[in-house]
Amino acid sequence: FGLVQRKEFRDDLFYRLSVLNLQIPPLRERPEDIPLLAEYLMHLVAARLQRRPRRFFSGALTVLENYSWPGNVRQLENTIEQLVAVGEERRPVMRTEVDRILARYAASRERSPQKGNKPTVTNAAVARTSARAADGALGDSNLRQIETETILRTLEEAEGNKAETARRLGISKTTLWRRLKQIDAEG
Repeated sequence: FGLVQRKEFRDDLFYRLSVLNLQIPPLRERPEDIPLLAEYLMHLVAARLQRRPRRFFSGALTVLENYSWPGNVRQLENTIEQLVAVGEERRPVMRTEVDRILARYAASRERSPQKGNKPTVTNAAVARTSARAADGALGDSNLRQIETETILRTLEEAEGNKAETARRLGISKTTLWRRLKQIDAEG
């Protein structure tokens, strides 16, 4: 709608195209959907590549659930495609395979930041923490503490700007607001 207001998009065309507006939250806001999506995409991609679908070990699914998915479902599908294309068909998907792929994504994002973006919390750090959590190396309270510290540090680096903090963390403003409210309530 902003493009119409700025006269960068024809209003008559906008209203013709906007018959049905569906608001689907980004994947990072619905981690509970990731196991089902991953299984579905595994079968879809395996059929497309004429290979057998692979099973996921729970640690691999946990890493997928804890990743922020800046590329949304397309990035998840690309991840699954890599797992099918280069993995052994008879072997289940291991956490380490997922970690390697997500670390490559994070490394490429760090090397080529979007124009105008300031340095962000790296997905490599998130992937490492997720992997430790999947292995049980972190307790729930330690993970919550790390999350809290990361949010507060990023908020400070963004000079209190919540929209910028959410962008740097790769989460929605609503999710950030909810977590800040929880942090405040926890004292």
